[in-house]
Amino acid sequence: MKIHHFLLLSAILVSLSMLLYGCAPQESAHEKTMQVPAHNETPTSPRPETQTHTDPPEPTDAHTPDTAFQVLESAGFLCYADKMYVGTETRKISQSADGLQIRDTSALNLNRYGNSVSASVTHEETLKPTGELVKFHTEVSMGGSPILYAGELPQESISAQPSLSLTVSSQGMTQKQELVFPKVSPKVSPQATHQTSPKSAEIKLLGAFGLETSLLQTPIRLGETRELVRLNPTMLRWEFVTLHCAELERIPLLDGQSFPFYRVELSSRLYETDGTLSKTQFQKETLWCDGKGLIWKRWSPLMELSAWRVSASAFAEYQKSKRFPSLPTQTAAAAALGTDTGTADQTAAGIAGSADFANTLNVPLQFAKELTGETASSFSSKAAHAHEIVYLVTAKSSETGTRPALSGLFESTDLQKVETLDPFTLRITVRSSGPAPNAPAAQNSETVPQLNENDGSKPAETKPTEEDRSANSMIQSSAPEIRVLAFSVLPEETDPLKLGLALEKRVWSFIQNKNYARGFVTALEVVQDPSGDCTEHAVLLAALARARNIPARIAQGLIFEPRSGKMAWHVWNELYINEMWIPLDATIGQNHVNALHLRINSGSFSNATLPQTLLPAAQLIGKLQITAEAVR
Repeated sequence: MKIHHFLLLSAILVSLSMLLYGCAPQESAHEKTMQVPAHNETPTSPRPETQTHTDPPEPTDAHTPDTAFQVLESAGFLCYADKMYVGTETRKISQSADGLQIRDTSALNLNRYGNSVSASVTHEETLKPTGELVKFHTEVSMGGSPILYAGELPQESISAQPSLSLTVSSQGMTQKQELVFPKVSPKVSPQATHQTSPKSAEIKLLGAFGLETSLLQTPIRLGETRELVRLNPTMLRWEFVTLHCAELERIPLLDGQSFPFYRVELSSRLYETDGTLSKTQFQKETLWCDGKGLIWKRWSPLMELSAWRVSASAFAEYQKSKRFPSLPTQTAAAAALGTDTGTADQTAAGIAGSADFANTLNVPLQFAKELTGETASSFSSKAAHAHEIVYLVTAKSSETGTRPALSGLFESTDLQKVETLDPFTLRITVRSSGPAPNAPAAQNSETVPQLNENDGSKPAETKPTEEDRSANSMIQSSAPEIRVLAFSVLPEETDPLKLGLALEKRVWSFIQNKNYARGFVTALEVVQDPSGDCTEHAVLLAALARARNIPARIAQGLIFEPRSGKMAWHVWNELYINEMWIPLDATIGQNHVNALHLRINSGSFSNATLPQTLLPAAQLIGKLQITAEAVR
């Protein structure tokens, strides 16, 4: 059985994109000769080290907002997730007659189950001199054909055409959608001293780099709260961002030097597709800025993502040697704060990223006292044919003492009952959709999934949406190659259940080369090259089902992997048949899903909803502890 850590690329790519878009320094018209500092130069500090007063001095070359920026030729960042080096970001900013031209590329190279997999996001945008968005183009490559996103703001006023026209293209398929402008400006925080999104008709819609444009035009001050609205090109939404500068903090950089920076806390909420502002917090970040508004470090609790600015010469040397520094150690951090006088190596340079990223992020399965003596092998054999398994899922604390609330992140279904014990602890009972307990499961059986009646512990399951029936850039169910394969299976069959089970079997047998070498490819690419793991099985089964008029979506979660004794990140399918969602896992091909599948959520994988579908799982990576309490 091949299990694919599918979040390794999709969620990390989405997460890194959210973290990294717009974190490069820009320079104002007053900073005529600013260059990326040499590796041994001191960054512009928010105040001299000898100062002890709480109010920072005026930032160097203090100025009022400008309408033009000088060219910053390049900037380089090293990116880490869960303390492991995962890739780089480069950015080039140049000025044209129309304003700013920005090109940013985030590149990942990850070791997954012994295979090296690459992915990238390239974002280009044109901004007005004031930082407002004119147009953008984003190319996402996750190991297959790229997906292209593009959008352009209308030249008329916002009231004349209240939406941003978007196109999404992949392998010759283009879809269009409208991103509605925010209907009203968010209420300004009482302590806000700087707001770039005033009244409704005057909302300033910034590009993905709007945060940095704002900081460079007017560097943030101690005690200041700032609000703005920017495009989030990964989520295809407008995002309301709040910044608060609470303190000055001295931190070490990757080269071992340490300096005081403004510590800025960022929180954000997304606007819904209808232009209303969500009440739910979208993301949190911490930024460390100098007195000129340059960001030197960013950190997000989402998978412990961080991006570190380095000099051009250091960046080139890292790229050439393929040896990247480890993150500063706790000893180095303590030394930076003046609480440790040790001289420990602060960077421990080595070949970072050589660890198996996927295996590291999988979750070890622990056993309760009632299951004492179980081994991974014995548990797997017993659990594979069990009627139900009870799991205790707990959120782990990070080094900073924070941990994510789990409420609402795991969905209840006809096969999964979620009980919230406290905000950080869930008891989840998962039922098998297969045959009665103790009945042998045959690889080639025609077992009909057995769903359970809703016991009232959850709301009724949702009906399929149009997106669950339609083709998109990941699931090209209307492509001729997809339809030929779909109609080669029981072409005259009218019973949707028999057809759905047969399609699952066809996908299992069609993908004969089961491996981890591919990234995150589309259904059409799987038909053209039938190889891969659970992602490839899931997108292909969804495409074949939709081609045969069976609504289909993709579920994501974890599954027990007996060789490692861990819960591995996994995807499978749900087909809407006879007024209910039937779970099927074409990676295994048993016509049912056993109780070893711990489901987080599901989605259509449409262009508009894919990032939102991936986000709950991304929030959980590296944050879970799972215990098997009972097998029945």
